[in-house]
Amino acid sequence: QEKGKDEKAIICLGDSITFGYGVANNETFPYFLSQALNKGNLRNKFKVVNLGVVAYNTYQERLYLQRYGINFTPDIIIVGICLNDIGGQLMFPSGITDKFFEPFYSGSKSRLYRYEDMPLVCKAQILALRNSYLAQYIFLRFEKLAKQMKWFYTPMKGDYAQLSLDYYAGRMGDELKKRQSIFEEEALLIKEIADKHKAKLLFMLFPNDIQLSRQDLRVPQEVIGNFCRKNSIYCLDLLPELKKYKKEEILLDIGHPSPFGNKVVSDLITGFMEKNNLIGG
Repeated sequence: QEKGKDEKAIICLGDSITFGYGVANNETFPYFLSQALNKGNLRNKFKVVNLGVVAYNTYQERLYLQRYGINFTPDIIIVGICLNDIGGQLMFPSGITDKFFEPFYSGSKSRLYRYEDMPLVCKAQILALRNSYLAQYIFLRFEKLAKQMKWFYTPMKGDYAQLSLDYYAGRMGDELKKRQSIFEEEALLIKEIADKHKAKLLFMLFPNDIQLSRQDLRVPQEVIGNFCRKNSIYCLDLLPELKKYKKEEILLDIGHPSPFGNKVVSDLITGFMEKNNLIGG
């Protein structure tokens, strides 16, 4: 899509956090980012496009960028990294997270099927969630009821909390390394696309709620941060700043930001881009 003479395009790839799971379209961080960047900016106009899709991982985000996102001729590509992009199915018990979206998920390979390969019902679900407040509300209510009634849902096992702690503390050994390599493979492909089209690339790391109350669970951020530094990718770790707030202020659940949380995230992105001269010139 063609841009205006003085217009810069920013596309935001990601999963349900970027999409705005549980909040209105004007309460997502891409919306707030657009408002912040265009407020009083007489030199450039910014078009911020939200390309987040519920349950996507880095593999699907790369495909989406390659096939559709690049058509926006982006000047900046922001990739929202949820920590299960590395941990994957290690982080979640067998339950609604994978069964509700089957065959959307390919848990055994820690990858997701392409949108084009999904059954019609899955495509319809994603389109509805992206374009309808009512669909978002119904989905959230159904998910809550499903957990209460144990439909498509396996209750968390006793070792789930320990599994989470092991993951964030980096005690996954070879399994975590394998999943890390899958993430890095896709991340490098995203960088290749960005470099080819002369777009600046920013990886933004979203924490999980358990990390906001602990000081020793930063291994996923360290892994991704080291990878980004090694490969000259801009990286914004949100954890240090988000820890300054109460969890109930910035999160709706274990990881999805509240409207206020999304506003905070938007402010952090704006500050990071200004500091690193990503939006100047």
